[in-house]
Order: sequence, then structure tokens, then C-alpha cells
Amino acid sequence: MSYTTYLFDFDYTLADSSRGIVTCFRNVLNQHGYTDVTDEDIKRTIGKTLEESFSILTGVTDEDQLASFKSEYRKEADTHMTINTVLFLETKSVLLALKDAGAFIGIISTKYRYRIKEMLDQH
Repeated sequence: MSYTTYLFDFDYTLADSSRGIVTCFRNVLNQHGYTDVTDEDIKRTIGKTLEESFSILTGVTDEDQLASFKSEYRKEADTHMTINTVLFLETKSVLLALKDAGAFIGIISTKYRYRIKEMLDQH
């Protein structure tokens, strides 16, 4: 059987962006007095939506407050995310080999499309 389409998750499959994620969460959380959240607590939320992650980390359930946290996170991510994301060693060669073979490739992520594209365009 020959596959023609390959779907990948981004975080922890193609790349490690945990350093950028932790930095962004840490900056937003600290600005609001949530200083007892550990890096491991933050890492355990990777893959969830930003609203869900902030709710888990803070206990906040108010949609407006979660939307505000998300907006602040996005501003932090504009500065810290791409520079703190690294592709795994095999990622580039595997994706190029699949592309050269004519395969369709998709990336599924809660991360914004433009941010993933920015990262991949660097390679």
C-alpha cells in the first residue's frame, strides 16, 4: 500500500516549541500574579487551545478573561515563539523526501498557520 497524503502534528512531532511556549505563558501569567505555575505545568498543556490551557493553569473560567490572556499570549508569541522553536533533526529531510515523492503533506496544530509557515519558511 502506498500513501499519498501524510498528516503531522506540529508540537513534539515535527518541532519542539516548548521553550517559546513556556516563555510566552510565563510572561502572561507573571503579569497577572500567577507565579506559582511551573514550567512542567505549562508543558502539560501543550496541544490544548490557549483558552483551555490558561483555564487549567489559573482556574479562570470567565471567557472574557481567557480571551484577554490569549490576546496577550499572541503578542508575546510574536516576539518569542519562532526564535525559540527548533525542528527535530529528521523533520526537514523527511518532509523534503515526501514532497519530492509527490506526497501531500498537512500539519495539524492548535498553533496559528502563519506561525508554522514562518518556521518552515526558514528551512
